[in-house]
Amino acid sequence: MFKYTKVLLIVNPFHKESHPVFLQTLIALQSKGLKCFLEKPVLAKLLDPASFGSYEETEHIDIDAIEPLITTREEVELAIAFGGDGTILHFSKLYYNSAFPAPDLLAFNFGSLGYLCSFEVEDVSCVLRYIFKWKFDKIKQEKLVEGPEGICIARMKRQRLAINLLKAEGSMFELQSFHFEGGKSLEACTAEFNALNEINLTSRTALENVKLEVAINGKYLTTYEGTGLVFSTPTGSTSYNLSLHGSIIHNDVECIGMIAICNTASISMKPLILPADIEITVKNVSDDPEAISQGICDGSLIFKFNPGDTVCISGSKSYIPQLMKTRRDPTKDWMLRLKEKLSLFEY
Repeated sequence: MFKYTKVLLIVNPFHKESHPVFLQTLIALQSKGLKCFLEKPVLAKLLDPASFGSYEETEHIDIDAIEPLITTREEVELAIAFGGDGTILHFSKLYYNSAFPAPDLLAFNFGSLGYLCSFEVEDVSCVLRYIFKWKFDKIKQEKLVEGPEGICIARMKRQRLAINLLKAEGSMFELQSFHFEGGKSLEACTAEFNALNEINLTSRTALENVKLEVAINGKYLTTYEGTGLVFSTPTGSTSYNLSLHGSIIHNDVECIGMIAICNTASISMKPLILPADIEITVKNVSDDPEAISQGICDGSLIFKFNPGDTVCISGSKSYIPQLMKTRRDPTKDWMLRLKEKLSLFEY
């Protein structure tokens, strides 16, 4: 049996509404003897009088006992996030590489939507009080535990996409932006990462076309010409995919959604839902050598996708294990979130 002893706390330094609860949680965990980790920018803000330092709670925090999240991320057993859906995407980026398995994630919604968060801000003290009394079996993918007011908690696996970039001969891999650990960029040689929502392969502007050759498990499927393609996970099916009128995919279905952003010369291109264990290869075959397109992962990792470059996409074996509130019927919970958070299926 397993009990959490090493906890990462994730908070947006600029989202002041979440700061008091974040500080109170940090104090409570330290008082119980748990080892706490913070990202370096957040740790620096704790000492800033104009930021976290303006709260009285900081006087009760043992700054010296906090570990900065640099090379220690593999030690973390539980991550507690205070924010919205963007905070969960940020957490996924911290564990972008399969070399660092993601710890369990417990997310409290402080955002405007919070579709991916099943716990609200008013649940914080109650849920934390219960969760640190529980012992989870880490070997099992799911374990239901009786919680407050008859609510249970389940460990849900969020599928990610494994993405590999293969550059054309003589072409340099260039990241245009990836805000990692407070602005630090990924090394330019990195060509493998995981995405929680989606990867978009697009032209630079809506007025340009990109020509993409798509193959599945090495077998040619089609050559698409238009403004781009979106490949999404079940989690990402309610993001960009949904705005393109793609299907909403249940969390338990391990698959990859593929949909065109705009068909200008490929009117026969239709949305596809493919098994997660296949490999999709997409090659930029634009005739114009200057026709540089781009890849965008989860809205923030942006790289140049030059003619001749190839992107390989498959279901990742590196999941995000998230602790979710449930009433022992995950499908009912999923439908309720669609209705309550996204206002879908309301007539």
